[in-house]
Amino acid sequence: VHTETDLTDEEAAEHLREYKHKCPVLLDPERTLVKQTGATITPEAALLSADGELLYRGRIDDRFPDIGIQRDRPTKQELRDAIDATLAGNSISIPRTKAVGCFIE
Repeated sequence: VHTETDLTDEEAAEHLREYKHKCPVLLDPERTLVKQTGATITPEAALLSADGELLYRGRIDDRFPDIGIQRDRPTKQELRDAIDATLAGNSISIPRTKAVGCFIE
């Protein structure tokens, strides 16, 4: 989800190509999802139930434990764990984590 108010479809598509993302992109210039989820950092993940309840919010994984620090590969995958727990019908053991990145202004 791109929250920039002036980002074009072409710029978003270029970002996908540049970073080799394989997921769809959504432009949200009115920041509807930011308001719904309470996201404050980019990148920050939110997992919503089918009825819109916020189940998880935080980092995708711990590849970036702090600003300017990057691991070769993550040791924890909190978003994946939250998705797996939800799909299995279980509660999410850690529903909030601290995302590392830039503040959404």
